[in-house]
Amino acid sequence: MYSAEEESTLSLSAFSARNYTSLAALVFLILDHLTGCKSEYKYIWRSLIFTRASSSVIGLLYIWARYSALITMIGHYALVRVLLAKGSVPEMQCRTWFLSLFMSMASQMLVLDAILFLRVYALHCKDKKILFLIVPIIAQFTPATVTFWSILRQSTFDYKCDFRNPKQLQFALQGVTVIFAHASLWAASFAKRNIGRGPCVALVKMVVHEGLWAFVLLLAIVSGVVSPSFVLRSANPFIIFV
Repeated sequence: MYSAEEESTLSLSAFSARNYTSLAALVFLILDHLTGCKSEYKYIWRSLIFTRASSSVIGLLYIWARYSALITMIGHYALVRVLLAKGSVPEMQCRTWFLSLFMSMASQMLVLDAILFLRVYALHCKDKKILFLIVPIIAQFTPATVTFWSILRQSTFDYKCDFRNPKQLQFALQGVTVIFAHASLWAASFAKRNIGRGPCVALVKMVVHEGLWAFVLLLAIVSGVVSPSFVLRSANPFIIFV
């Protein structure tokens, strides 16, 4: 247990670190939006307004992922400034905050997987066998759902909103299912790496390479989240979500 003075010092330290990291993440996201405005209008908004409905599905997925992330980050930074700046945060507020970030992250992952799946489905010329990839995609959300409900029903957050004593088996299963789902998606796209001819070669290479980058990035994120959770027996939402 910490004394009141020690807790106050640690709260100030936690606020400073999380304030600057959250602000940096928000600034980076805003800059990314600004640099992509022209292309976004050309390929997304104009497509949604003037072209057929089939292309609008991808546009809507893009817009949801793009702007829900931005809105979440703005709200998150506001909460850092309002709640953490005051010192200790009540557990109920920490839980609500954590679960909001959790749901936003899950929606981002769902959109990412939908787009990756549609790319692979197109590469395989809508082969019905590729529909089996939906199974590992859905399976990765099973431990996430269990974790969500366990936090909703009973959880332990400390004064700086770290999630204490998470169920390590759930975290491990979450990591394994995410890695397996995205490894399957990339393997399916890699299997079609030589189908491109003429102008299609560049397109196929883009799909395969971007699928690989998505897999590597998620592998790094999962490793960076699960490993500290096992060692420290706590989950820092600022590391996991931001």
